[in-house]
Amino acid sequence: MTVELPTALEDLVRQKVETGEYASETEVVTSALELLVLRDSSPEMRRKVFEAALEAGEADLRAGRYVTLRSDAEIDEFIAGLTKS
Repeated sequence: MTVELPTALEDLVRQKVETGEYASETEVVTSALELLVLRDSSPEMRRKVFEAALEAGEADLRAGRYVTLRSDAEIDEFIAGLTKS
């Protein structure tokens, strides 16, 4: 599939990859489409998506996959680190 985007959106997709927020252009477009599906879905579907995310988060907590952030500065530093990877 080939998709043509307006220049402004192409620039946004490239920027998201260049800043490290996403690993590829495909990942940016996939994420955007997933948000569109969620936005357009029924309340029941949104609830199922939320419940699945909640279950995944709880599993991460039980497995010890979390970090403790105690201040706004720590949160900002953590988020900055995510976009650099």
